[in-house]
Amino acid sequence: MALGRLKKIANTQITHHSEDKEYFFCKVQLPHGAEEYWLLTDGDLKQVGSVKQHMPVGHLTLLDKGMNGLVLEHLNDDVLILMLSDDRLERVRARVDRNQEDIKLHKESWLADLFD
Repeated sequence: MALGRLKKIANTQITHHSEDKEYFFCKVQLPHGAEEYWLLTDGDLKQVGSVKQHMPVGHLTLLDKGMNGLVLEHLNDDVLILMLSDDRLERVRARVDRNQEDIKLHKESWLADLFD
């Protein structure tokens, strides 16, 4: 899966009615080079903004203290720049921890990643 490309997936582990029925699945590269898979919600995708510095697609960039930027390719090839506070970033990571089955189901093999 290409860095920063969003893929809409169903939430396979809904435990109560307040959880999202679907997520946007994506792979992100962190500033130190490691990669993470994220599950974003419609609410996360509303945190858009603009920045003056160049940011490559799919790379999480520290913009200011407590604020991170992430460039994503949306489903219709639009480009979004997400502005994620440290708190929102922690909520995204906690969502991933709670929904590991969704990550395993949609994560591609390392071999497929090489050719994407």
